[in-house]
Amino acid sequence: MKKLAVVGVCIVSLTVGCAFTPPETIGEVPSATTLPPASIDLVTPTPPPADVVPTEPTPTEPTPSVTPSAAPEAPAKVNCKKQKCVALTIDDGPSPLSDKVLDILAAKDVKATFFVMGSRVKQYPKAVKRMGAEGHSVQNHSYSHPQFWKMSADQIRSQLQRTNKLVKQQTGQQPTLFRPPYGQTNATIRKVGKELGMAQVLWNVDPNDWKDKDANTVVKRVLSGVKPGSIVLTHGLYPSTLEAYPIIIDKLRAKGYAFVSIPELVGKTPKPGANYSSGVKPKAKAKS
Repeated sequence: MKKLAVVGVCIVSLTVGCAFTPPETIGEVPSATTLPPASIDLVTPTPPPADVVPTEPTPTEPTPSVTPSAAPEAPAKVNCKKQKCVALTIDDGPSPLSDKVLDILAAKDVKATFFVMGSRVKQYPKAVKRMGAEGHSVQNHSYSHPQFWKMSADQIRSQLQRTNKLVKQQTGQQPTLFRPPYGQTNATIRKVGKELGMAQVLWNVDPNDWKDKDANTVVKRVLSGVKPGSIVLTHGLYPSTLEAYPIIIDKLRAKGYAFVSIPELVGKTPKPGANYSSGVKPKAKAKS
C-alpha cells in the first residue's frame, strides 16, 4: 500500500507542476547514484485542473507572432548597488492565466522573471511570445517538472535543452538561467547547468501561494520577507496570487523598491554554474 500511495503522489506532482505538490523548498539532495528508466519523457503533463485555471485547446496551426501596438520604451537603468531592488519570479507557466498576469505587470510597469515549463510552452506558445515581447526575462523550469535529484545527468540535460529550444523559438532568446523543480539541487544538477552555460536560481522569499490560496496571506508573507536583493517565488496559476500582485507591487514601491529581472538583480551577467538565491544589496544602508 505504501508503494501505491507514493506512486499516486508522484503522478499528481508531475502532472500539474508545483500545484498541489509538496512546496518547492530549497534544499540540497545527494547526487543521483542509480539511473532511472532509460526514457527521458518521464511524464506528459496535462493542463492544470479546471478549478485552478480553465483549459484551452492545443493550437493546431502555427501561432502568429504577437506584435505590440507600439514599441515599448527602453526602461530606465536601475543600479541595484545604489537602489533597493527586488525580483518577482513566476513559476510553472505558461497557463491560461498568463495573459492576466502580463496585463497586471504591464499596468504596473513591472518586469518579472518567468521560469517556464517546456511542456506548457508547447501548449501556450502565444503567452511565452508575449512575455518576451514585453521585456520580461523568460527562463527554464524544466520540461515536465520531474525530480531532478533522482535523474541521470543525461536526463536532466535533455529536460533543460528541450525547454531552452522551445523558449528560443518563441522569444528569440535562449535561457541562461534555470530553476530546478521543487528547488532541490545537487552537484550533478549544478554541473549539467554549467555545461549548458546556465546559472541556477533559487529564492529567499516564499509566500507558499500554492498552499494558502489567500491574497492577503500571500501579501503579508512577501512584505514581511522582502529585503534589498530579495528573490520572491510565486506561481502564476492561482487567482488569489494574481489578486496579490498589484498590492505587493504598490506596497513595495511605496517603500522605495524597484522591480528588476534576475540578471539586473545580480548586478552582472549570471555566471554559468553559479547559484543565486538573492541579489546585490545597496552599498549604503537602504531604508526599508
